[in-house]
Amino acid sequence: MLHPDRFWTRRDFLKLAGSAGLLNAFPTLAGASAALRLDTVCISILHTTDLHGHILPTADYNGDPDFGGLARCAAQIRRWRRENPNSILIDVGDVYQGTEVSLRSKGELMIDLFNYLKYDAWIVGNHEFDWGIETFIDALQRSTMPVLAANTVLNGKPAGAFSDSQHPFAKIQPFIL
Repeated sequence: MLHPDRFWTRRDFLKLAGSAGLLNAFPTLAGASAALRLDTVCISILHTTDLHGHILPTADYNGDPDFGGLARCAAQIRRWRRENPNSILIDVGDVYQGTEVSLRSKGELMIDLFNYLKYDAWIVGNHEFDWGIETFIDALQRSTMPVLAANTVLNGKPAGAFSDSQHPFAKIQPFIL
């Protein structure tokens, strides 16, 4: 039994990993048992990460071309959402700093694309502050979705503590349900 009020032991971790491994080893068994329950809902969690302003594919560190890019992700996101409309789409940070296009728009284009693709939330990465606090505030104001950051503090207030809905940091939440 896992104990939320104390540190996990190695044995607790191995029990959890073993349980997860069992379900992964027998996906048809897990799928069959889920199909037996009419009230079971399959939720897909989709995420992008470290886009760094790349809309189009780019080269990797070895110079190999045609990697990544939000345009490629968009096609896949649409396909997966058609397969399962019960999907959650989140970006996990480092959204807009890294390309000339993003630099020229100060990241606005990436946030606009997230809005267009109807992301459910995006998480603040360390590179969101590379162009200063004003650029970050502009991104917050432009975003139509919640922004997540559990470890962000402004003027001594943690994320989610701004009661004035007009304050740009009011959009930052430690979590959403």
